[in-house]
Amino acid sequence: MESRAERLTGDAGVMLLRELDERLGLTSSLGESLIDRRNQELIRYTLTELLRQRIYGFAQGYRHQDDLDRTAHDPAMRLAVWEGGGEDALEERLSSQPTQSRLLDTMAIKHNLEETRNALSGWPERFVKASGQERKLMAATLDTDSFPMEVFGRQEGGRYNGHFRLTVYHPLVASLAPNGSYDDIRLGEGFLHAILRSGEVHTAAGALRFIRNAVSRAKRFARTVDVRMDAGFMIGRVMDGLCDDKIRFVGRLASNPVLERRAEPYLKRPVGRPPAEGYERVVELGLYQAEGWKYAQRLLLVVVDRPDLKTGQLSLWPDHFFLLTNWTPERR
Repeated sequence: MESRAERLTGDAGVMLLRELDERLGLTSSLGESLIDRRNQELIRYTLTELLRQRIYGFAQGYRHQDDLDRTAHDPAMRLAVWEGGGEDALEERLSSQPTQSRLLDTMAIKHNLEETRNALSGWPERFVKASGQERKLMAATLDTDSFPMEVFGRQEGGRYNGHFRLTVYHPLVASLAPNGSYDDIRLGEGFLHAILRSGEVHTAAGALRFIRNAVSRAKRFARTVDVRMDAGFMIGRVMDGLCDDKIRFVGRLASNPVLERRAEPYLKRPVGRPPAEGYERVVELGLYQAEGWKYAQRLLLVVVDRPDLKTGQLSLWPDHFFLLTNWTPERR
């Protein structure tokens, strides 16, 4: 075999991505659902091919659009992305960075944004059904999070956020954890639902509606769905709304003097030498209901007392935090 530059690649694994993609019909299903306003007589690449090139590039570690110019001639990328079969793909080149920039304009169409959001839940559903012989998951947990996405220049929606001290977008995302674990063999961690928000909004802004939509999407392929939340979402209107919908949740509760007084009797170390590996225990503190909440919730104290990895010494006081949940003690 003749070794020529145009036939050498460092991204042979992308062919496995195409094989999996093809079996599950992921990018093809999304590409076919999008509105394409380009003049069809003047285009060279279908939306599905452009999506493959961008998604496969991300999967191979190419984060920037400029990287696409370097991989446009890569033989493995060309074979994986090109719609037609055979070696004819080796005579073609993939799209350039400006073409991929125009793809972003196409994806920004309102209909296409909604179809892309639907794909976040549709793709895991296809995977679950394919790997589980068309059976639903017995249980799934949704982790609801927000995080900052730093923006530069004058991008629309970018705002200064005092908490992060950055100009950011502040999106909401729901990650799927089958059976409560990210290590489940049937499906790894992945976003199931996401929305982009302006940078200055509070963590819980729009959270109740977002969680309801995420749970509805997850129920298409999971028999029961629970929600885990960070402290920023543990406010009355969110928790009360989830209780009204009979959605089970657990979340971390920010500490306050009232909680600390209830926890104080359980923070003392037991008499005797502690185990070498330390310990972790959960203590029921009864019901807790702040002013303005419609429902009282179970309050749990989690005490973690583990030695420092370097010194092997315990801290002066055990670490602890609070969880709030509407699970009944009998259920979990």
